[in-house]
Amino acid sequence: MRFFKRKQVRLVMFSGLLLLTFSIGKINAALVHSVSGEVSAKGQGRIHLFLLTCEQFKADDESAALHLVVDPGSSGQAVPFHFAQVAPGEYGIRCYQDENNNGKLDFGTFGPKEPWGMSHNKRPFMRSPRFEEICFQVDADIDKLMIKVK
Repeated sequence: MRFFKRKQVRLVMFSGLLLLTFSIGKINAALVHSVSGEVSAKGQGRIHLFLLTCEQFKADDESAALHLVVDPGSSGQAVPFHFAQVAPGEYGIRCYQDENNNGKLDFGTFGPKEPWGMSHNKRPFMRSPRFEEICFQVDADIDKLMIKVK
């Protein structure tokens, strides 16, 4: 009789541990999301996309941002992009097309020399967009962002 009780206790403990493991997995999955969409550009060169927090945007610090590089579609067709494992928060996307393949956005006297774009396709006249103009809230998966690089 005692043997059966030990077996039952082990079974209950194993079941509880298994349930706890699955619960923790679901909790962790709810803490990260994905951000995806399409980006279009007409020129030649790879497109660099940066998913930035407000602090990274204002400090102009792309080193800590999530970074993707995608090849442009033929004749301006949109190509997909996907950021995975994004923590909840407020973000903006800054991107540019690296026409000369030097890995950076080149600037001239009056601003960028290469095509660039932002989330919400904000392009104010004679100034850079503010974070408040390009930001969006990530509290669930986002899959319909459209960005034009001009």
